Amino acid sequence: MRDIRTMTVGAMALVLAACGNDGDGASDTIISDDAGRAIENVAKADVSGGMGSGALQSDLPDHVPAYPGARVEGDMTISSGDKGARNVQMLSDDSIDDILDFYEERAKAAGYEVERTRLTGDVGMGSLSVKTGEGSLDGYAVQVFANDDGKSGITLMLGQGR
Repeated sequence: MRDIRTMTVGAMALVLAACGNDGDGASDTIISDDAGRAIENVAKADVSGGMGSGALQSDLPDHVPAYPGARVEGDMTISSGDKGARNVQMLSDDSIDDILDFYEERAKAAGYEVERTRLTGDVGMGSLSVKTGEGSLDGYAVQVFANDDGKSGITLMLGQGR
């Protein structure tokens, strides 16, 4: 699970890297991985939740619900002004394709265009990218991968802002 958390925090930091510093001289927040290594310098970020929390901080949008029957492993939000990113991690016994189908159907039913990628073979990973608004960060991604224990790891990354 450590590699997943590192990738997750890193991905969220990269989403917010576009936030920039507003020039008020405030110090920056450093996001680090489990080993304490700096991942990205994120200006004036507020962080809530965390990995291993086991519960959702708040409701998810109707078109991006928690996957039915999945166990929540973490829910973290990073925000800076009107920009933000939320990351929810879950584990499921269902297949990668069943999980991707579930989220793709909901996105299309909500009127969004979906880009789907599925890697096969030894990789065992797939993802969806969905744009939900005009802002450069408005949208979400669903990443699903095969764990060593035979479960499917699900990561929802939701963004908001310009």
